[in-house]
Amino acid sequence: MHTREYQIIDKTDSKKLSEFLCKEGQLLLPLVELITHTQVALDELIDITGRAAIEAVLTLSAQEVRIWGENL
Repeated sequence: MHTREYQIIDKTDSKKLSEFLCKEGQLLLPLVELITHTQVALDELIDITGRAAIEAVLTLSAQEVRIWGENL
């Protein structure tokens, strides 16, 4: 059975980590893909939420106008 050794790093080891990732760039690809998919999902969420908020404001405004017109 093959075992892997893991090391715990802290902020002072960031230069070593950067050097390692530069040598082993393919290790960054899943992270980049995850970030890209997350950005797309967030953009969709913001778009849907924004549209729903605008629709709600317009609906409430129309209700106020209708109520105001009934009170004339």
